[in-house]
This record gives sequence, C-alpha cells and structure tokens, in this order.
Amino acid sequence: MVFNAPNGKPPKYEGNSRVYHIPPSGVLVTQMDANEGWSESSEIKYFSVSQSGKRAPISTVSEDPPDNTRAIYSGGLGEAGPIFGCTVINKKFTIGTKSQRTDLPKLLTIFEAIKVKNIDKKLFEGMC
Repeated sequence: MVFNAPNGKPPKYEGNSRVYHIPPSGVLVTQMDANEGWSESSEIKYFSVSQSGKRAPISTVSEDPPDNTRAIYSGGLGEAGPIFGCTVINKKFTIGTKSQRTDLPKLLTIFEAIKVKNIDKKLFEGMC
C-alpha cells in the first residue's frame, strides 16, 4: 500500500473507519495519508470480499498458526524509493497460509510488484 499519492484511489470510509480495497495487483496506491500513530489491534479488522460483496474476516496473527490457516501479517510503515523518482511511504501486508507467506520466491518487493503487475506510472505523478 502506497500513501499520499494525489492520483491514487480517493479516501473511503465506513463511519469513522478507513476502507482500503486492495486491487488484484496487490498494490493499492491511495490519496490517504499514512495514518501514523498507535491503534488498538482490536480496532483493526481485515476482510476478504467475494464478487457478490460478502465479507469474510481474515485473522491477524503475530505467531504462526497451523499451516492451513489463512491469516494476515502486517508490517510497519516504511519508505521505499525511488519509485518513478519519488520516495514513497508504504505499508506491507502478507496474506495467506504459512507456506504461502514464507514462499520467498513468490513474494514481491514493492519495486517488483509495480514492475511485474504493470502499475500505472500516472498514479505516482505529483508525489515529489
């Protein structure tokens, strides 16, 4: 997820909660700021959404659950760059079973994901 992109996806909220729709590429470029600071983990919820719009919760884990359990590991905020000439604020999430989350050859850095998934360069215009 890349923050503060003037041409990225506009902010979306449900009540006071931010909603991030991660596109099929796996890289969301959003106009929202990074929302730095402390949040109670019980306040943060993750869902997968079916084509019909039905939400199914995804567990957040800090330790390894059984291998067949689909879960999300969330990293902290970081900076990456240069990406199209800019240093960007980003956050990395890894979702899947333990074997999927540890299959290093299949995990992409933000640089690889932008190149491999053909992320539109125009999303990053005006960031720096």
